[in-house]
Amino acid sequence: MSSKQFTLDEVAQHNKEGDLWIVIDSKVYDISRFANLHPGGLNVLYAADVAGKDATDVFFGLHRLEVLLRPQYARLQIGTVLGQSELVKPLAPGALSLVPYAEPTWLSPGFYSPYYNDNHRRFHKAVRTFFAQEVYPEAIRCEENGKRISQEVVDTLCKMNFLAMRLGPGKHLKGLTLMGGLVKPEEFDYFHELILNLELSRFGTRGFVDGLLNGGVIALPPILNFGSLDIQAKCIPDIFAGKKYVSLAITEAFAGSDVAGVQTVAVRDGDEWVVTGTKKWITNGTFADYFTTLCQTDQGLLVLLIPRSSAVSTKPVKTSYSATAGTAYVTFDSARVPVSHMLGKVGQGLQVILSNFNHERWMVAATSLGAQRLVVEECLKWTNQRIAFKKPLHSQPVIRAKLALMIERVEACQAWIENITHQMNNMNYAEQSEKLAGPIALLKKFISRAGRKTAEDATQMFGGRGITMGGMGKIIENVRTTYMLMITRLLSSTSCSPSSSSRLRICPRSPDPFDFLIHSTTVRHLSTLSSQAPKTCLETLEFGRRFARCPRVRVYERLGGPVVSLGWEPTWFARDLVVECTSEIIPSKYFRCDRFQFVRQVTSSISVQPPPRVCDPSP
Repeated sequence: MSSKQFTLDEVAQHNKEGDLWIVIDSKVYDISRFANLHPGGLNVLYAADVAGKDATDVFFGLHRLEVLLRPQYARLQIGTVLGQSELVKPLAPGALSLVPYAEPTWLSPGFYSPYYNDNHRRFHKAVRTFFAQEVYPEAIRCEENGKRISQEVVDTLCKMNFLAMRLGPGKHLKGLTLMGGLVKPEEFDYFHELILNLELSRFGTRGFVDGLLNGGVIALPPILNFGSLDIQAKCIPDIFAGKKYVSLAITEAFAGSDVAGVQTVAVRDGDEWVVTGTKKWITNGTFADYFTTLCQTDQGLLVLLIPRSSAVSTKPVKTSYSATAGTAYVTFDSARVPVSHMLGKVGQGLQVILSNFNHERWMVAATSLGAQRLVVEECLKWTNQRIAFKKPLHSQPVIRAKLALMIERVEACQAWIENITHQMNNMNYAEQSEKLAGPIALLKKFISRAGRKTAEDATQMFGGRGITMGGMGKIIENVRTTYMLMITRLLSSTSCSPSSSSRLRICPRSPDPFDFLIHSTTVRHLSTLSSQAPKTCLETLEFGRRFARCPRVRVYERLGGPVVSLGWEPTWFARDLVVECTSEIIPSKYFRCDRFQFVRQVTSSISVQPPPRVCDPSP
């Protein structure tokens, strides 16, 4: 970069074809040779307010600062303007953003927090610096080209024991050096992990984040908690070191949130299991060496750790986000798996799979929150620099109102997740399972809905840029496009957990089995049945196949709204619910009607009082 200084009058003399200078934020650029390569064409550069002029406002209305930092453009700078100084400066690696609400309050000057200590602050700065220098450039490349994350970056992450830390505190950290010794294994807590998740989401590259060993985050806990010592010693060190990869293989085209409905079959043959079936939408599956796989057996569900072999094939599944996530369709063609690779006992498969759902929901909620805060920062910067109707965009009251609501939502989400994280720090695993499943599910729901609204508002503020890949609105476009992927993960991890002790159960007070529901996924608008009183009517929207388990019904909230009452009497709900249930056979008193396949039961022995209001009956 040249140290020459020019006056604005000197710059103004270079305003014609073949001799074109412009000023951007006190820096003088000679773009004579670049003009013909400009993506926007020559007319933009030769405009009266650009050629030979200070084009700072025009430039930042069309481009991000990072454009000027790219080597191919930085070399065009030939000097600076005499008497002017740089106003827009890039943040140093690890530095905090100066944009209001771009950082949580515990990182903001003058604010305090009861949750974080000095070690958390040092850890945060080290993580942000490390990510900015070592990982972010790879994130941008891979998000765009869809290629697998390079082994060099994986090795760099594994030297810091990145994957081990993302599993949270526990015995698996014993003897490991975390972030170069910055935090001791016994000091590492869930707030350290929360920092990791929030910083990861600041990349604005959802596909890359999932490709960044996310398969191990959700597939390793069953191995750690239910695998034999031999299988742990064989697999875990190589996975932590980045030499091997593992993914969680549960979802099928036949069964998503209906975990118990998987059709992949495992048949015992001596000292081996023979596995046949398919799995779909498996994160990191295209490059995984092991698959933590849920299978059906003649004695119930079973989880097996299946190594990649000639009988295991994978192919990419194209989704809304980058192929760097390695989303795969996995086929097991009579794959032989040693009995020693069982994770838990036969019949305990559901327990094994659901055992880590609290942590998974919390992790996904954290990354969703981080993405929302990044969107808030982008919107505050954009509305400040975007000129519309000869004024900054934030001068419009409707824009300020949207910004206020976005900030309100993200701060509420931050406060709630920190409270939940504090409870996790002070509860053992059993207590977390008993007490936090409900709160974490509600947290997840709240963050998912807040994120959806924030993504919508941000897209409206950015307009066409909010749906354009790259450029000013690239982060908004990425969050908007991939948001439903986050919601799918958030919702699917809720509707498939019937074993959680904090779920609401409706059980009979009579000796007869309370088996009036077939397996279903959603109960819609029970309050619409008030017109059926005094009969008892229950309508459910049937999803998937009918499934028999035990003579009881579990009801729990899916999308929000408190339960009004529990017990034998009918319970009215204000929001959508999920029912898991079950009967050995479907009694003849069930019948189908209309194209939505409603299932109805009428029982005259229970009286029903109409609810206080009637919801929209549309399914």
